[in-house]
Amino acid sequence: MVNTIEFINTRKLNADEVTQINHIIKSRAKASVAAGKKEWLYPENDVACDWADLRHVLLPPSGELHRYGGEMFAQFEDGSVHYQDAFGRTTPQNEYLNKNIDEAQIGRNDLCGCGSGRKYKSCCRNVPGDLRTTWDVASIRERNLAFCNCIRDVLGLNSGKT
Repeated sequence: MVNTIEFINTRKLNADEVTQINHIIKSRAKASVAAGKKEWLYPENDVACDWADLRHVLLPPSGELHRYGGEMFAQFEDGSVHYQDAFGRTTPQNEYLNKNIDEAQIGRNDLCGCGSGRKYKSCCRNVPGDLRTTWDVASIRERNLAFCNCIRDVLGLNSGKT
C-alpha cells in the first residue's frame, strides 16, 4: 500500500546518478535488463566508484522526509484492516484471534458473537450484518479477558490458590 501524495517528486538526478542507479539495477537483476539505447546496457563501464559509495545515490534528499511517518493502518468497508510498519512489512494474521461463530446457532439470550458481553437480543440481533463489528476476530474485550485468564492460570488463581 503506497500513499502517492507523499512521493518525493522534487529530486532531480544528473547523468552520473542515473548511471549509478542503472548499475545497481543491473547488478541486482536476476535475469536480464532492458534499455532504450545499447550503451545504457553497460553502466558498469561508466561507474568509477566503489559499491559502498553507491548508497548515497539511493538516499532521499534530507529535507524531504519530514512528511513520512512510521506505521500505516487502513480499514476497508468490509471491516478488514491492513497494517504496514515503517519498512512496508506486514504481520501475518494471528490465528489465535480468529473466531468461527454460526449466527443461526445463537439464541436470543446467548452472549452476542461480537464479543461485547451483552445478550444477542439487545446487541446485534436487529443490526444489519454490514453495520456490525466483525464476528470473525476476537474483540478487544475478548482479548483482554483471555489475557486476564492467562495471568490467572500462571499465578494459579483459577486452581483455587490465593
